[in-house]
Amino acid sequence: MGIGDRIRLRRRLLGMSQEELGEKVGRHYNTVSSWERTGNVPMEMIPAVADALDTTVGYLRAGDVNGHSRNRKPSWVETKSQAADWLGAVMRSGMGWDLIDVLAAIGSFFDEEHRLAMTSKEALIEETNLDEDLIESVWDDVLASEWLEVAPRVKWGFKLIFPDE
Repeated sequence: MGIGDRIRLRRRLLGMSQEELGEKVGRHYNTVSSWERTGNVPMEMIPAVADALDTTVGYLRAGDVNGHSRNRKPSWVETKSQAADWLGAVMRSGMGWDLIDVLAAIGSFFDEEHRLAMTSKEALIEETNLDEDLIESVWDDVLASEWLEVAPRVKWGFKLIFPDE
């Protein structure tokens, strides 16, 4: 997992477009796209990108999520900061990129007030830049993922969890 991947996933978690990130850091969206594809981000831009993505330089450069440890019992994500930690753990989990992309998109719907990611397959297709076929191809894996739990009594509410190691 490189810096470009972390920029892309963090940006998606925040529901931000490449154009919006580019505007925040004073660069064209094509530049942001290039950073995400190649990981070639100028050193002097990393602090500005981290600030725009509400994260740390350490996270962008090395995946450090403020000392988050996956060696603990499952816990519910209750804050946007924990949602960022959750996404970092998902990225390090070794699962396929298609599943990571869909989980990241679900995480971007995190509602801190309800402590749930409120979305549906249809909303993901409609409101993200993910391909419908990609979402369809991994949806069963999403629902079976140890990283999510369907919230009781809420049709499309997902609890984001840190699973046992």
